Amino acid sequence: MSTIVAVEKNGVAAISSDTMSSVGSERVVNAVGTHKVARVGGSYIGFCGLSIYRTILRDYLSRMKRSPQLKDETSILRFFVGFWQAMKDKYHFVDDKAEKDDETPFADLGANFLVANSSGLFVVREILSVSRFERYCAIGSGSSHAQGALEAMYDGRRNASQLAIRATEIALVFDRASGGEIETVEIKMGVRKRSKSSR
Repeated sequence: MSTIVAVEKNGVAAISSDTMSSVGSERVVNAVGTHKVARVGGSYIGFCGLSIYRTILRDYLSRMKRSPQLKDETSILRFFVGFWQAMKDKYHFVDDKAEKDDETPFADLGANFLVANSSGLFVVREILSVSRFERYCAIGSGSSHAQGALEAMYDGRRNASQLAIRATEIALVFDRASGGEIETVEIKMGVRKRSKSSR
C-alpha cells in the first residue's frame, strides 16, 4: 500500500511519502509519475489506495474551473463529496458497490487521503469522515509504525521535515507494502519546496 506522514512543528508543516506502487503481487519502484502527494492550489493532498486514484483525482482536478479552498473540515468534506459523486457519475469503471456485505449507510471512497496546508493537517477516511490533527498524522499500511516513531521523537530537536522523513524511514523498515525513495514536501508560510532523499 503506502506510507504518508505529515508533521507540523514550529510553524512549518512537512509531508513525506514512499514512492513504491504495486500491481497485484508486483512491486513497482521506478515508474514515472508515482508521486503520492499532489499540490492542489495552496494545499497538498496525499492518498493511499489503488494507484488509479492518482489518475482519477488528477483528471477531476483538471476539470475544475478553480482550485478548491481546503481550509477546514467542512470545505474538505465538500470537496471529497464532490469527488466521490464524480467517480460515480463520470468514471463508469468505478464500482461503488464492490463491498455488498457492508451494512454501513455511508459512502465509501475506497481510499484514505491526507490534506496539509497553512490551516493544518487533515485526514479523510474512506467513509468521508474528516479529522484535523495538531502535531502529526499518517495514513497507509505503515501509518502505525510512523505514528509510533513520531510520538517518541516529536519533542526532540528534529524539525518537521526531519521528523517526517525519519518516521517514514522507520515505517519502511517494518511495512513491506511501502518502499522506494522518500519524497518530502515542506510548507512554510507560503514557501513550498519538494525534495527527494534516497533510502
